[in-house]
Amino acid sequence: MLYKGYKKYKAEKTKEFRYESKMGQISGNFDAEAFKKEILSDDILDEVIKEQNLVDSWDLDEAVLAKQRIREKFIVKLENNTVKASFQDPNKDICHNVLKSILEKFSMKVRAARR
Repeated sequence: MLYKGYKKYKAEKTKEFRYESKMGQISGNFDAEAFKKEILSDDILDEVIKEQNLVDSWDLDEAVLAKQRIREKFIVKLENNTVKASFQDPNKDICHNVLKSILEKFSMKVRAARR
């Protein structure tokens, strides 16, 4: 009789940190995709990429790839009439700083439009 032993290996998932921020309360209709497009506009992302030096930090060739990565990892959702924005990245500091910078740039843009 022949017995075979084997050990199951589970591939370890890459760990990513996620930071989340509450944007505020909303009533009525809310289009999360339209809001995401507004908050991730090219002018805001250009400033964030330069400020955080993301092309070098992520070892990318150009800023277009950094924009694409941010748009993939940035999430906007509505929970109990509260708009929440989150961003995830394997580097904890980059994750926090990118989310913070995007939200600051967006709030400055909204304030400037109100004046």
